[in-house]
Amino acid sequence: MFAGTLIELGELEEAERLIHEAETFARKHKSRYELARCRYQFGVLENIRENYGLARSRFSEAQQEAESLGTFRLAIESSISLAELAMRRYRLTLDPSSFDVAMEHVRRAEDLAEREHLHPLNVDTKMIISALFLTRLEFKESIRVLDEAIVLSKKYGLTLRLRQALAQKASVETRKASAEAVVAESEEMREFAVENAQRYMRIAVRRSRTPKMPEFDSSQLFITAIQFTAYGPEVLSSQQIPFPDQDPEELFLRMGVFYSAAIAQGDLHHQGLYGPLPLIAHYSSLIYAISLPDSTQLDTRMNGKRYTLFCFCYPSAFEPYFIDRDELQGVFEDHVASLTDLSLVTTDILSEIKDKIVELASLAWEPVSMG
Repeated sequence: MFAGTLIELGELEEAERLIHEAETFARKHKSRYELARCRYQFGVLENIRENYGLARSRFSEAQQEAESLGTFRLAIESSISLAELAMRRYRLTLDPSSFDVAMEHVRRAEDLAEREHLHPLNVDTKMIISALFLTRLEFKESIRVLDEAIVLSKKYGLTLRLRQALAQKASVETRKASAEAVVAESEEMREFAVENAQRYMRIAVRRSRTPKMPEFDSSQLFITAIQFTAYGPEVLSSQQIPFPDQDPEELFLRMGVFYSAAIAQGDLHHQGLYGPLPLIAHYSSLIYAISLPDSTQLDTRMNGKRYTLFCFCYPSAFEPYFIDRDELQGVFEDHVASLTDLSLVTTDILSEIKDKIVELASLAWEPVSMG
């Protein structure tokens, strides 16, 4: 639903309008599933607005309706979103009842995934539960649940999840040893664990919408950097596009106009990672927006910087490989944020970024020992 992208961009009123239109259409055609999906989107909207009580009600309505319809992915997605709301309250208040509510919702999602043989989501919920135990420094329980996730991942050949579960277990064991050695660091560790639990919740929600892992082909990926000049958006640098019948200049112009309207929004110049946004048929883009130092910038209002979009383009079917947005944003920040001048944005830099993204995505398909 495009409303989700609008919410991410902060266009809440337009997103609400689209959700209302979708809701009206769903009522007209008596589509209970689409109505439940609209309820969920309303929950996301109110969550962003910090109307947490209303968000909770909408997520609950979506969860109950989805479960009654047997659309268990949406039910799981809603349960995890409810858990994330509870963890937000726990993080602010350390109220044990909020933690219990979060655990209850994730356990519900785990039960549904297990009952319906949704093995990847079952592993995801176990990793969240492990992270929740870690917020209370219950290392033994955290590791026990991770061991369950590891067994499931091996049994069903879930390579990416196996790697993540093994990495998470190693992290928990390291933190367990640290906590035993330095008790004073326990509060800092707890805060990290809460953030980690919320991160796993966000990843699980995205995964619930993209269950299939298509065959990966890195030659279908490319990055284009677009700069904003006094004459409008212009291509700064780009890798070769994988479309032999597509005029590159026409494609770059379309990208510049559409993405500038969606993300730059006049003088607002949003910063950070956004998307996915549509590119052409069956292709999407994740866009990293940043203002970089530019020695050629003559507009004094820009303080010597130029607004730039780094567009990472890929087949829409590859979305499951790029779910961890925090990790992807970190790749762009590591390679771009420290650049001292716009002239340093070359195809070599774009290749380094792409290679790192491919390296991360490769964890999803490279063989790993199932023994």
